[in-house]
Amino acid sequence: MRIVQVTGFGGPEVPMVDRAPEPISGAGRVVVGVSVVDVLFLEARLRTGAGGAAGAWTARFRGGRVG
Repeated sequence: MRIVQVTGFGGPEVPMVDRAPEPISGAGRVVVGVSVVDVLFLEARLRTGAGGAAGAWTARFRGGRVG
């Protein structure tokens, strides 16, 4: 599958399109297909280094966590 990977802070040259293996569901896990993803202004600001250290932000969902 195609992914966009951000490995550090910086401008629009930092996110890189890459390939990754297809995810596989298993016990207690589910695979969700995503066609389009939005990048919010806050995310763009965080990527430039405003707001803290890399990896400090984690998305949380009921029942588990992602990130």
